[in-house]
This record gives sequence, C-alpha cells and structure tokens, in this order.
Amino acid sequence: MGHVGMEVTVPRSRNRSRSAEIKIHWLQEPIPEEDITTIDGIPVTKPARTLLDLATVEPEAVVERCLDDALRRRLVSLSFLERWLEDPRRRRHRGAPVLRRLLEARSAVGVTESPLEARVLTLMRDAGLPITMLQYVVHDEGRFVARLDFAYPEARVGIEAEGFRYHDGRASFDAERAAGTGWRRWGGAFCGSPRGISIEDPQGVLAWVRRSLESRH
Repeated sequence: MGHVGMEVTVPRSRNRSRSAEIKIHWLQEPIPEEDITTIDGIPVTKPARTLLDLATVEPEAVVERCLDDALRRRLVSLSFLERWLEDPRRRRHRGAPVLRRLLEARSAVGVTESPLEARVLTLMRDAGLPITMLQYVVHDEGRFVARLDFAYPEARVGIEAEGFRYHDGRASFDAERAAGTGWRRWGGAFCGSPRGISIEDPQGVLAWVRRSLESRH
C-alpha cells in the first residue's frame, strides 16, 4: 500500500486530479473563513475544524485521542467547542454527531492526560466496564488525599495508569494519607502497576477492576 503523506480539502468545483502522495477530501460546501488560518503561507483548518473533519474519515477512537490531545495542549476548550458546534453550518456536518458525543462524555467524566491514559480508557470501555471518572480528586474531611487517573467514587476504587516509577513518590504518600478513607488500594498504592497489574497485562487490569467493583457492590 502507498503511504499518504498529505490530506487536502477542496471544493467539489475544483479539478479532481488524483495523486498517490495526496489524499483529497471533496467538500459539499465551503469552509467558513473563521475556521481557516495560514501557516507558512498555506491555508489550513484551525484545530476545531480539523477535529470535525477527522470525525468523518477516522474511527471514533482516533478522533477521541486527537480531541484529548487538543484539550491537553489547550488548542481548544470544551466550552468553545460546544458553542462552536451550535453554528448551523457545523451542526449539519457529517462529523458533528461524533464530535458532540465525545464532548458530552468529556463534560461528564473528564479528559485523559496522556496517551497511556487514553489507551487504558479504551481498554476498559471495550471490555464493557462501567463509565469511570477521570482525574478524580479524593478528599478526606476537606484534606487533599489523592488525584486519581481513573476512579469509581461510589465504590471507592481508583486506578493509576502511569508507570509506577512516575507515580512512586506520589502514590506512596497518597496511600499513607488514604489509609482511613475506605478507598480500595493495591500493593500500597492506588490500583496501578507497582507489582504486577499494569497495562502490559490488560486482562489482569480488567480482572482486578471487576473483582474490586463486585466486592464493593
């Protein structure tokens, strides 16, 4: 298969010549001027419009990762995208339902903060686990205890997606302070990857989460 090096969006009235190096997307209607910027003299779509267009040609999981990356880098915000999609020209765009669904999910549960977290979220969702809260902050009588990558607050089960080396100092400190809060911990740290449960063992992660939720319910 040939490698596509560039993707170009053009009006349907343009010449329909094709190239192995360039993938062309034909527009039903022009892109609004406010959705276009210029980089090195080349007109390109702004981040919000790029996400909308991606939602028509890529799987939802890919769009989700791109959305989270744009949010982490502050190229867009949830409030801006929600308002931006209300424009009738964008509401009828084929990618609008996918992007709106992803925005609603992020407004409800939060945003992943790394590619690894995005992979863990996809793993849990594909396995049919309940929806989890992201970047959940645990308090005990007003004191900060921990900030968890993933959490099931009602069951008091938390998961850390990052490698244990990254979380080592923070996890140990949080676990000590959390000893009396009732949150389910594993291996002296919030359920993560210090001694065997890790993203390298996805079935182990899923089995641990299921057991933890079942025991709490």
